[in-house]
Amino acid sequence: MLTKAMVRDYHPTFCKEALLLASSILENPNALDKHIERSSASATMSILYDYPALEDEHDKTLMEIHGFIDRMSAASAPGAYLVELFPWMIHIPERYTFALSIVCLKAYAIELQIRKMEKGRIGTFSAAYSHVQETSQYRLR
Repeated sequence: MLTKAMVRDYHPTFCKEALLLASSILENPNALDKHIERSSASATMSILYDYPALEDEHDKTLMEIHGFIDRMSAASAPGAYLVELFPWMIHIPERYTFALSIVCLKAYAIELQIRKMEKGRIGTFSAAYSHVQETSQYRLR
């Protein structure tokens, strides 16, 4: 908890982060959100983990933290799991869950291929589907 006494201890850290934030905003005022995210993450990591100040928002550790937060947000979103949509699936025996997970992985792979197709890397949906079928040992039926 940041009390008056504790804030005095971290005053140099906050001053350094304030200077870095002001400097980065002056350099690129259009990316204000990114600068604030970097500054808050840098101050937090400096205080809690004695991590050096982050100079830019492309730090490896910061990217990993943001990736983890994105994955957790997606996992906790309503409807992220089939059992939420179909409550009876909770009673499926464990010996069948492997096959179900393969089907989910196939659907995810197809979704990734569709995203690549939309970016122009793959021509058609049938090409994306056949690519998934060729690269997997399991077949969708």
